[in-house]
Amino acid sequence: MTAQAEVWLNQAVHKSTGYAPIELHLNEKRSNPFLTANMFPSVNRIMNKNEPPILELAYSNLKAAAEKRKCYHDKKANPVSFVDGSRVLIRTHPQSNAMLAEIKKFFLLYEGPYVVKKSYGANSYVLTDLDGKIKGTYHMSELKAFVTADDNPL
Repeated sequence: MTAQAEVWLNQAVHKSTGYAPIELHLNEKRSNPFLTANMFPSVNRIMNKNEPPILELAYSNLKAAAEKRKCYHDKKANPVSFVDGSRVLIRTHPQSNAMLAEIKKFFLLYEGPYVVKKSYGANSYVLTDLDGKIKGTYHMSELKAFVTADDNPL
């Protein structure tokens, strides 16, 4: 049964490439038991001598799918960057401790504030505490801008 399931998965046409893995691997069209069982509409894919090779077509389909995903991601992305001297909070990763009766959900999510001393590339920052002692290098996904009541009046 497992071998048959593997055959079916390898003969299923993938949305991203437009081809079945077995077609890409062997570069030939194989008979599909799903199509011969008449359970699904037939797919007529005739290989033409003038067509580009199947791997090139699959690659172009993958590039189009990746571009579509990127456009969708860019619509929802909200990039954040910090300048040197700005204050940030660092995300903590606490663990519960049954021995001490500490529960993770009651811990603070962020600690700080810390000051951005230097940026490495577009996404890593060296942080110092308010006294100037280096805390370490952190990825921007672990940081959050520190906002005081004066910065954000109601």
